[in-house]
Amino acid sequence: MNKTLISLSAIALTCLSGCSDDDKHPVILPPDDQGVEEPAEPKISYIIQDDKIFEEGAQYKVEIKRTTYGVPHIKANNLESAAFGNGYAQAEDNICFISDEIVRVNSERSKYHGPDLATFEDNINLMTDFVYKFLKLKEKAQENLPQLSQESQALIKGYVKGYNHYFAEAKSKQTLPEQCATAPWLRQINEVDVLTYLYANAISTGLGGSIFSLAYANPGDTLEWQPRPIQEKARVSGLRTKNITSIMDKPKSGFGSNAWGLGKEATENGKGILLANPHYPHSGAYRFWQAHMEIPGVLNVSGASLMGIPGIVNIGFNDNIAWTHTLSDATTRAFYQLQLKPGDRTTYLMDGKEHKIEVERIKVDALINGTIVTLEKDFYFTDHGPLIEAQGIIPWNDQNAYIVNDTNLYNNELLDHWLAVNTAQDLDSFKAAFKKFDGVGYTNTVYADKSGQSFYIDDTNVPALSDVVLTTIKESPVLNDILVNNGIAVVPAFSSTVFHTQAVPFDKTPQLTSSHYVQNSNDSHWATNLDNLLEGYSPLYGPEKTQLSLRTRMSLTMLQDSRGDDNKFSGQEVEDALFSNRIYFGETVVPQVIMQCKAAGDMPIPVAEGLSISVAPGCKALQAWNMKQDKDSIAGHLVRELASVAYYIPHLTVPFDPADPVNTPNSLTTDGTALAGLAVAMLNVQTAQWPLDAKLGDVQFVENVNVDGSEQRTRLPWAGTHEIEGGFNTFESFYQFDSSSYQKKIYPASINVATQQPLVTGLGSQGYQVGFGSSWIMVVSWDENGPIARGLLTHSQSTNPQSEHYDDQTHLYSEQPILRPIIFNSADISLALISESNLQVDK
Repeated sequence: MNKTLISLSAIALTCLSGCSDDDKHPVILPPDDQGVEEPAEPKISYIIQDDKIFEEGAQYKVEIKRTTYGVPHIKANNLESAAFGNGYAQAEDNICFISDEIVRVNSERSKYHGPDLATFEDNINLMTDFVYKFLKLKEKAQENLPQLSQESQALIKGYVKGYNHYFAEAKSKQTLPEQCATAPWLRQINEVDVLTYLYANAISTGLGGSIFSLAYANPGDTLEWQPRPIQEKARVSGLRTKNITSIMDKPKSGFGSNAWGLGKEATENGKGILLANPHYPHSGAYRFWQAHMEIPGVLNVSGASLMGIPGIVNIGFNDNIAWTHTLSDATTRAFYQLQLKPGDRTTYLMDGKEHKIEVERIKVDALINGTIVTLEKDFYFTDHGPLIEAQGIIPWNDQNAYIVNDTNLYNNELLDHWLAVNTAQDLDSFKAAFKKFDGVGYTNTVYADKSGQSFYIDDTNVPALSDVVLTTIKESPVLNDILVNNGIAVVPAFSSTVFHTQAVPFDKTPQLTSSHYVQNSNDSHWATNLDNLLEGYSPLYGPEKTQLSLRTRMSLTMLQDSRGDDNKFSGQEVEDALFSNRIYFGETVVPQVIMQCKAAGDMPIPVAEGLSISVAPGCKALQAWNMKQDKDSIAGHLVRELASVAYYIPHLTVPFDPADPVNTPNSLTTDGTALAGLAVAMLNVQTAQWPLDAKLGDVQFVENVNVDGSEQRTRLPWAGTHEIEGGFNTFESFYQFDSSSYQKKIYPASINVATQQPLVTGLGSQGYQVGFGSSWIMVVSWDENGPIARGLLTHSQSTNPQSEHYDDQTHLYSEQPILRPIIFNSADISLALISESNLQVDK
């Protein structure tokens, strides 16, 4: 179950709002010396040799060969030219979406698109514009760009030149995609744009997930926080506000991944196997794009990266190693509670002195009712960080205010870290990348190699709070409750010594090397390997000895029972396990529900006051279910709705036991709760106008849209599971992490008959509309000839509806979930070649 600040207990809320002085003012001793980093200096080359970084000639020279499904194989003699090819190919496939993201990080979304996203009415464009300006992402990018390493500068410079060359070429030929060809915001980009984009990506699970609470922070109690027009006669109507009690969520609800790293003791041939299965949005800033990058003698890496990331591979492999990432349960943020001066909400007390909370007025242009209006808004900050506020959670009242720090803010090591990973050739050099850099800022990393080693590390940039501060939090019942239940550290800040200055160092991060296996499905580090439980780390990395998610339990179950007859895995058996579409709820709970509903027969089951129904029809449908969530699975949707009902109510009698984390909790209650849940699930399915015995492939679908946002009516049936039912290969029906401004046709969910709220699964009269989930899927193994890689981009390579690679892989998955060969060696590239470009472009 995802944990966020909105789930704070009533006791915690009360105490944060106003406790006795003894509770609110614990004595905090000065922390242990954390070390203070010296000011950064321009970095020299340290990843690849100097003569392979920049293009020293008068022209960029790069070869781009595209093979089946439009995958580019980019080859150059130096990093800058390779990045040129990468930028060119990315723009060729996704120029509209990348340019749209550049607009976002430059705080110009409202100017071109108005306050809201194309689909949602919550002022997210406007608030993001304000907050990104307040955080000074672009200003800091401009300031820090010259201080980046030579490699990072070469990657960014080459990428920008390549992107702009494609833009100019396509504009001249009038071949820009129809969806943005005439857009006023489509333009050439610059190096500051790219670094700003990287900064925004780095804080996406930290400050970027707190947009509204940063915007809401103000000392007043009414509407002072709202933007206002600076023009005297300007009228602004229809500004909508989000519920500010719900915006402290880390963007993790369904936002996750699966990863397996198998060592030599778990594989047939004694070489490693890696499974990469990120669950990410199928559009927007978090959409993956596949490429193969080669610099002879220096770099030869294949895989996928988020769109807009220049020149490197985020999840991939080379000749000797493979790696992937999952979103970590750790936090990059720390919240600090300020004690305010009595009678003055803008003055705080620290180190025995009074300090003023400072204010900055930010201005943003917004398109409102067809007119550009300049809006202004005040933001508040201190020397230690910005003010943050959420109603009833972290309030700004007469006693306290709160500031937040994010260790990923202005992270300059993203490209260096991934480049070091891309060029690593064994576990020692792979670990060295994590020792030297902190650029993989909010993810777990899982690794396997051809020698049969597997490795796990959570190198999230967790705040390095001192032992004294952590002890103080643990000894406070209120603060410890927040830490344990939410993974959030709230630090009483009566002394400036409590503020963290850096992230937890490499040797104190959760990590494990194994010849058997490592795995992660977005729970904490604790159950990485059941025979080597990881314990004793900073609680900011996530909980230990606590109940695992159903998806993690499914992962650990399959790691044991999906092996071949030899009790070992082959690459094909890993792929088969992924696409088995098993669900933990279905295997452990549904059989017990069937036993109870068969015994109940036609007996009416109370659902609500005055309403009882027979669950016999639902029971019959459940008995026809094949224990999987394939396209032809009868009643798969009923199983899902039953799981969603059970998720929110106690239904198991044997509690969690840390000595048996996979199998507990278990045993379905016999008090009638399960049958009542089945009755609610049946009514929800029928309210959505679906037969109880429909096939999942008729209900769950993907549907792309036309340029104007209208549906194409090419409805593709879709196999796959859901997070709430404990699936592994999961997909979901929500779009809140799609940051793009493009029109989308989103069908509404039906109303839950029990809660009168939209069904959390997204089920409606049209079915389950997939927009999120398994995206870039990859299995890598080795034999004596090198890597054997198979993969798939479920949403396909291009976002241009006119491209033949707009939905070709989407159709492939829809027809039969299967991976395709990832072409890596030169002979196979020649055999699968569909186009070739040799670019020689003046610098």
